[in-house]
Amino acid sequence: MACSKAIKYDPSLVFRYNEHKNIGSLDPAFAKDNADIWATNQLFNGLVQMDENLKVKPCIAKHWQITDSGKVYTFALRKDVWFHKDVLFGKDSTRTVNANDFVYSLKRLTNPELASP
Repeated sequence: MACSKAIKYDPSLVFRYNEHKNIGSLDPAFAKDNADIWATNQLFNGLVQMDENLKVKPCIAKHWQITDSGKVYTFALRKDVWFHKDVLFGKDSTRTVNANDFVYSLKRLTNPELASP
């Protein structure tokens, strides 16, 4: 960095990821191809995840129930999942993940103005 001061950072907070294709976005709402999806999957956790056999398994959700109609899903969340520290969260710098975070994310994904793929 010839014309600027060296940037200081905590190496334990740096995400290093090798990808042969340019990553278009690290925002899961805009992950539209494998390169983006694979990278965002390394950064973000969801309610569930896929195992090596492509079976759905718990992640932030401990367990869930699906109504007989298949239209209502009820998730029980783990209480030991925290956001990374950030001034956004104020004095304590972090907080636990809660159901409202998933409501926000799902509403964001379905917002026509966002045009998520």
